[in-house]
Amino acid sequence: LGRGVRPAQTVAQAQAFGDRLDRALREIPNECRCLVVVKSAVAGGWSNAIDLTAALKAKVGAKS
Repeated sequence: LGRGVRPAQTVAQAQAFGDRLDRALREIPNECRCLVVVKSAVAGGWSNAIDLTAALKAKVGAKS
């Protein structure tokens, strides 16, 4: 834990991030009208796939 960060704050931050991630993973497929999968789960090449990592990071407020 970082200095001055209480365990309860850490848990609350993790829960909030999990909520944002869950919401983003439900919103993105609706917005792009596409199937969202983890790149490592795709068999074969994925050259025609669109990388939505930046969109996901923006939705959850993650830093690059």
